[in-house]
Parts: sequence; structure tokens; C-alpha cells
Amino acid sequence: MGIHDRKYMNKPPIGGASGLPKTITARFVLICAVLFLADKLSNGQLGQFALYDFKAVRSFEIWRLITPAFFHTQSQIIWVLISFYIFYSLGNFLESNLGSNRFLNLLSFSILGHSLIALFVPVSGMGYFDGIVSSTFLAYGLILGPQKFKLMLFFVLPLTLSGHMLVGFTVGLIVLQCFSVWQMGLPMLGGCAAVYIFISQYQMGKSINLFKFLEKKSKPRNTDAKARPFQPNTVQRNFQIVDDEPEGSDDLDAYIQEKVDPILEKIAKSGMSSLTKEEKQILENAKKKMGPK
Repeated sequence: MGIHDRKYMNKPPIGGASGLPKTITARFVLICAVLFLADKLSNGQLGQFALYDFKAVRSFEIWRLITPAFFHTQSQIIWVLISFYIFYSLGNFLESNLGSNRFLNLLSFSILGHSLIALFVPVSGMGYFDGIVSSTFLAYGLILGPQKFKLMLFFVLPLTLSGHMLVGFTVGLIVLQCFSVWQMGLPMLGGCAAVYIFISQYQMGKSINLFKFLEKKSKPRNTDAKARPFQPNTVQRNFQIVDDEPEGSDDLDAYIQEKVDPILEKIAKSGMSSLTKEEKQILENAKKKMGPK
């Protein structure tokens, strides 16, 4: 089995063979769309049970700290559809750069930031989705930094902005909302502050994982109790062990399975940005050994 036959090298596109969404972004949008439709069909009864309510949370309806993430504060269908589109576009960019695991943690941080501030704000009937969209704008701008991109204002007017400009624009709009509707604006600021902390830690090389306790511990690949014999065909260069090129297709396949497969699994889970310098070098060496496909 060659490298191009591995399952993570042949992932189906979004939707896959079964037509179901495979990314965190697509699943999140699908859940929000289904709940929005169910709320409309129930004449708002679902929203009354799931939206954030200050008094209800004080009465130990704890689920209201999380469920508002899937609901809008405003129910105009045009704005809901636009917000779904914006989140889907930005979310796919963030997920492809951060990896699905980090993107899920990013969303969780935004929800926790909203909930923490909302605990001190006497507001009812509030959804977090609008604030989560603002958080994705902030994360997008922080990752781009000084890089420039084009933004279609109102889907008509093209604007050229940098990532830093987008961050300032997003925070400015939320601050203005705090002056007009402070009960809604303050939780959004909390969500953006949480996302800023998450992205800042990520850019410093630190990974925050709220779901680490759910990860299974990987078993050692070599179950043989005996120590591996010394390999005479390895050469030490700059304090790194570099294997000589394997001879034959069987040796190449064994090299890929032992060295390359774990790195490709890591890419599929956490994205290219999670690789170390040594892991990137292993991939480059493997590419040279295989030659042109």
C-alpha cells in the first residue's frame, strides 16, 4: 500500500459519499439551520427553552449557557442566511489552517466567553450565534495579521483590508453596540476576548485543548519487549538521525508506514501548522524517496 492509498490522503469532499457534512464548520451550520427551522415551526417555543435568560440561569437552567450558541438573537431570515454564509466561509478558512480540533476549541472558547459575561448581565432571549460570527471575524483578522484581502461590503462594494484592520473594525462595531444595546454587546466582547486569548496562545506555539481528557492515549507501535538492534545504515547529521534510502518497494512501504503515516494522521487532525521542523523534514525526505508520482 503506497502513500496515496492511505485513507487520510483520499478524504471525500464536504458532504462525502453519504452527503453528510464532514467538517466542524459544516456540522455547526447544519445544526443551527435545523434548530432555526424547528424554532420557526414551533412558533418560538424552542427558542424560549434554549435562548439565554438571566433569571432562568439563576434558577439552575444551566443548559442555557451553551444552547444559545446555536440560536440567533434576531430572527429575520435574511440576516440568518447571511450570517450562515459568512460563518461557513470564515469557518472553513479557520478550520483548514488551525485543524478541526483547534477550531472546535476556538468555538468553545467563544461560547465560554459569551457565557461568562452573560452571567452578570440581566438579559433574556439572547442567542450567541451573532457573537460567534464576530469572533470568527476577529480570529480571521488575527491570523492574517498584516496580510491584505478583499472584502465585498454588502456583497457589492469591494474593499481591500488587512487582517489588523478587520480586527479593529470588528471590535469597533461591538463597542458601538455596547453603547446602544449594552446587554447584547458585552457578552459579544467576552466571546471576542476569549478568542483573542486562544489565537494569541496559538501564535506563540501554545495549544489550548479543552477536550484533552477525551483523547485516547496512543499505544506504542513496537510491542516487542526486546530493544531494537543498532541500525548500521543510519548516519548522524547535525545531531539528527537520517535513514539511508530504503531499498526496494517493501522497504519504502515500511518506511512510509513507520515514519510518514503518523505525521499525515497528525495533519488530518490538527493541520499543517501543528508540524514540527523535524516532521516537515521527514515529509520532504519521503517525497524525494518516492520520486514523481
